[in-house]
Amino acid sequence: MHKRWRLARPDPDRARILAQQLGISPLLAGILLNRGITDLTSAHLFLRGSIADLGNPLELPDLEKALEILQQALQRQEKITIYGDYDADGVTATALLYLALKPLAGERVDYYLPNRFTEGYGLNLAAVEQLAQKGTRLLITVDCGIASFQEVVRARELGMKVIVTDHHELQGELPPAEAVVNPKRPDNHYPWPDLCGAGIAFKLAQALLGEKALALLDLAAIGTVADLVPLHGENRLLVKAGLERMRHSPRPGLVALCQVAGIEPVGLTAQQLAFQIGPRLNAAGRLSSAEMAVRLLITEKGSEALEMASLLDRTNRERQQIENQIVQAACRLVEEEGCLARDRVLVLAQTDWHHGVLGIAASRLVERYYRPTLLLGLEGDEAKGSGRSIPGFNLFSALSQCRDLLTKFGGHPMAAGLSLNRNQIPRLREQLNELANTWLTEMDLVPDLLVEGEVAWGQVTEELVQELAQLEPYGYGNPIPVLALRKGRVLEVRAIGREGSHLRLWLEGPGAKRQQAVAWQLGHMVREIAAGSGCLDIAFVPDINEWNGQRLVQAQVKDLKNSWRGDNPYQSSPFWQPVLPSLGGQGNWQVNDQRQCADRPAFLANLPEGRGPWLVYVTDPAKGEFLQQLLRNRSLEDIGFVSRPDQRLQGKDWAGVLFYDPPATPELALWLASLVPGRPLWLLYGTRELEELSRLAEEHWPDRERLANYYRETPEFYSDLAPAPGWQMAWRIFAELDLVELRREGLYWQLRKKPLPARKKDLTASPLYLECQQRRQELDCWLQKLRSWHYNDFENWLKEALK
Repeated sequence: MHKRWRLARPDPDRARILAQQLGISPLLAGILLNRGITDLTSAHLFLRGSIADLGNPLELPDLEKALEILQQALQRQEKITIYGDYDADGVTATALLYLALKPLAGERVDYYLPNRFTEGYGLNLAAVEQLAQKGTRLLITVDCGIASFQEVVRARELGMKVIVTDHHELQGELPPAEAVVNPKRPDNHYPWPDLCGAGIAFKLAQALLGEKALALLDLAAIGTVADLVPLHGENRLLVKAGLERMRHSPRPGLVALCQVAGIEPVGLTAQQLAFQIGPRLNAAGRLSSAEMAVRLLITEKGSEALEMASLLDRTNRERQQIENQIVQAACRLVEEEGCLARDRVLVLAQTDWHHGVLGIAASRLVERYYRPTLLLGLEGDEAKGSGRSIPGFNLFSALSQCRDLLTKFGGHPMAAGLSLNRNQIPRLREQLNELANTWLTEMDLVPDLLVEGEVAWGQVTEELVQELAQLEPYGYGNPIPVLALRKGRVLEVRAIGREGSHLRLWLEGPGAKRQQAVAWQLGHMVREIAAGSGCLDIAFVPDINEWNGQRLVQAQVKDLKNSWRGDNPYQSSPFWQPVLPSLGGQGNWQVNDQRQCADRPAFLANLPEGRGPWLVYVTDPAKGEFLQQLLRNRSLEDIGFVSRPDQRLQGKDWAGVLFYDPPATPELALWLASLVPGRPLWLLYGTRELEELSRLAEEHWPDRERLANYYRETPEFYSDLAPAPGWQMAWRIFAELDLVELRREGLYWQLRKKPLPARKKDLTASPLYLECQQRRQELDCWLQKLRSWHYNDFENWLKEALK
């Protein structure tokens, strides 16, 4: 599926200041700004935070009250039962609180996990009755309970005290428990409300045990990663500290899970927790009972742990087979019933679908079709299932507006579980799609790829990989940063893998800088790339590939685009311009060559009237104003002038475009042509205009010799309005080389020259200088084409580039 590149635009001055304060690169500082980390305090917490920065648990709503009730139960030697959930978050929360209480309560503490298939999610009346009969006096829920109003009422009628600890969204009135610890409560003042169930269980353990609770950080980390809560604030601290504990002091259950997964605890990452450890813990609850997963996490016996981990591994493989069957069947339904043409929300149901894997199967369909998806398994008159969503469609809110159709539901904006009478499925589908038609646009159904910065060729190094590693652990809310390399010439492309599913590419940028890249699941593009312009922009993640004793920094490609295609958002210097609209195959321009015209203003004055306004491109707005004065006899609505992309020009019925000056970049030429599909284009520029553009480039993007001249003429002190563009670029380069101290405040610039260093500065140490040389090379190549092209060549290039 094609992706829409969403280009982050951090403020360069703020990034530079933050970089200087932290001693990091402007690129890394820009990525922090992209993620809402805008000040020194929050940046220190994000990059260098530790367990010393954990929040005070007593600031969570009702936690102090819950602690008092728990301590009373321990003093009175009452039986305590922890009521958990069957997913990885619920399992780790249950194990965590059990291990916290076991040394204090001994045999008086127990846990209970409902069966997904016979009891469903959350508290249920039968379980509450059963626990009361077994003598439970204090019932503590973890990762559930916020929607269990009647069950809590019944528990208290049976003589139990109830502490609810949960992180799910509220569904109206709070349950009447003695304490309800949930950071989603409207009266919450805790600074980090995105804790998961295991995170909240850890906060209760932290309040009870103090520093001894740090031994349980590994379980909090697994639950946090597995439940897909945002990895920022305290969640990030919990995962960082938990991973360190797992690497150095792993509990037997984790050692066994790593062994069956084929990974080493010493190098454990958040991604491995998410995709290898979490799914194995989830597998038990998906297919049968989750109790084995809890036993695995609390056992102290290595042999017992390995036996249970091996069984969970087999269960997980069985889960994968069932999941694949459901995904294939669901995809057939989508294709056969024409759902994509009809629905923005996919609601699919079938009788033989296993309830335990519907959530993860729904995620697979979202990846494939990028639409909110609900999968329902049918049993008699009942339908039960799970849904997953996309940004822009809050699934929990949507289901809340359909609650009259549902017997039960709960969840988050991006994931939910539900049950209903099967006869209500058509109405649910209809109502959800009515909401989606209001909430989602067509563009919302195209997956975004956030590109967080552009790097120069030759800068994809081990040092870059190591610096970006400061952003780990990665996960939901803190994704691996995707970067861009622009306009790489394709030296070689090859399909690799068993079925040619992947690509290996060798690209070359300016200065003969080469980069190896691998593109997973993009093997189908091998012919398109081979037949394209030979120039690509890639969105990638840098990583180190170790093989056969060698270390190679490679680009893991997330997406790639032809450098000249209209859906490529990267445009001319310094970063980007508006995305080209789709032409729908209507780009059949008639290019008219008037490059030898002796009187160009007269040509404009004699343009046909009554066909709609003509759009004239000039390199300088001042030239457009001058021409308007010359053409004062023409209506201002009849001829418009443009110097740079302006989205307001799109959608207007232009009669045609006249290139009074040569387009400064290929992107600009494509954008202007895209405004007038099927209309005439006039080439009016000549050799003099091409030379003028070349001179402007030399001024804007100075080379070594021109920079030396600029430096010699730079005053010792400057404080005034911004200088000419060439001086601006030169001073910015000098600032990167620490030759000047530069401050910019709005239109005013202030510069102070620094003493010359003893050693000569290397210009290539300035990323801006390298960018200037790249821009110059790109423009020289473009100008050479404009000089040599016949008008037919220009026309053919347009058609090919915007095909």
